[in-house]
Amino acid sequence: MTNTEALALAHEMLSYNQETGIFTRNRCDQRKDLVGKRAGNVNNRGYRAIRICSVTFLEHRLAWWMVHGFMPEFIDHKNGVRDDNRISNLRPANRRQNNANKPASKNNSTGFKGVVFRGNRVKQYGACISKNGKVIHLGSFDTPEAAHHAYVSAAKEIFGEFAHD
Repeated sequence: MTNTEALALAHEMLSYNQETGIFTRNRCDQRKDLVGKRAGNVNNRGYRAIRICSVTFLEHRLAWWMVHGFMPEFIDHKNGVRDDNRISNLRPANRRQNNANKPASKNNSTGFKGVVFRGNRVKQYGACISKNGKVIHLGSFDTPEAAHHAYVSAAKEIFGEFAHD
């Protein structure tokens, strides 16, 4: 079955509550005991996924499609919570906007997005941000909090509502 065919069955097989962001099964051909229960599972990246006739969809993409009838290239979770699929928490985005709303990397030793420790000799924190594929250095600071403040200010100016601190 193709993605298009599976999507055509989505309204028949699932109910979507826009207020809670939860899908429940209207029909389940293989297991009748699943009818009326929450559909899908959380995958290894923290997103909920739902399987329709052997085709797996990320729940936030399916929610957007069921409400708006199309799927944009990217769908961003406004609050950054990957399994919060209330329609009010979802918005279409391009790659740059979607990346702007990501939290600091787990590998970030400072704990602040856009902040790096400049080494033992200098003992300062640098702030930088990317704009249109180019890195912009925002300066050196004595504390990670000061560097992060510079990053947040620049992010709000560059990314607007998609800025994530």
